[in-house]
Amino acid sequence: MLFVILLLGGGLMLISLVICSHYLFNYLIVLESYNVLLLLICLLVNVQDCQVVFISMMALFVLEASIMLIVVGISICHGSLRVSEGL
Repeated sequence: MLFVILLLGGGLMLISLVICSHYLFNYLIVLESYNVLLLLICLLVNVQDCQVVFISMMALFVLEASIMLIVVGISICHGSLRVSEGL
């Protein structure tokens, strides 16, 4: 059951990447919404390894937050976001 859910998750992540037109920031937002949905399904189905799934989702959330900060930082460095330079 867990394997089927993870396989379905991988497929939906690839579909969401295509839908978001390869923009990483939009893709991460869709992925995070899907992670929450996957975690709720695992809790409802009473998967035996629910703690492992929860820990994996939280680790993935930390990774996504780091990538989002990197994307925003790169956008600021390239001048696509305006930042005030005052004291």
